[in-house]
Amino acid sequence: MTQPDDYVTVPEEEIEEVVTGSLAKAVKEAGLQRKLRKQDLQRLSKKMTEFAAVGMSATVVRSGPLPAPEEFAKYEEVQEGTADRIIRLTEKEQSHRHEIEERQQSQDFVFSTLGLILGWLSFVTLVGGAMYGGYIGNKWLIVSCLSLAALGAIGQFVKAAIKKKK
Repeated sequence: MTQPDDYVTVPEEEIEEVVTGSLAKAVKEAGLQRKLRKQDLQRLSKKMTEFAAVGMSATVVRSGPLPAPEEFAKYEEVQEGTADRIIRLTEKEQSHRHEIEERQQSQDFVFSTLGLILGWLSFVTLVGGAMYGGYIGNKWLIVSCLSLAALGAIGQFVKAAIKKKK
């Protein structure tokens, strides 16, 4: 939401200077054959200045949790202690954000470790199933268990290569 304090008042002379320069450039670029009298140019410039002044505004964009120092002073004028409350609120928000990030990192570590353990358990189980298939003489069990184990390992290598490229 735009606050009234975000607007900057531009002196009319500056607007007029910009418009006159732009108009002269436009006339020159257009290659107009007819020469304009200085009075006509000034009148046209004044009219354009009026139109431009209606639609001109400046917006101040900031990035960060705290307002500019000038705004802090204005907050204090409105209600004493407001600037201190804003700083405390910002510090509390930052602390909360850090807690969430730490929790997320802990969860990522737990899930990646759990995935690693379960992956190895699956691999060992499939190799054990292939060995059992060899013991009982079942070729299909051997082929299927070793194929699944190989596909799982290859899938992890491909996934790691894709992640590394990013």
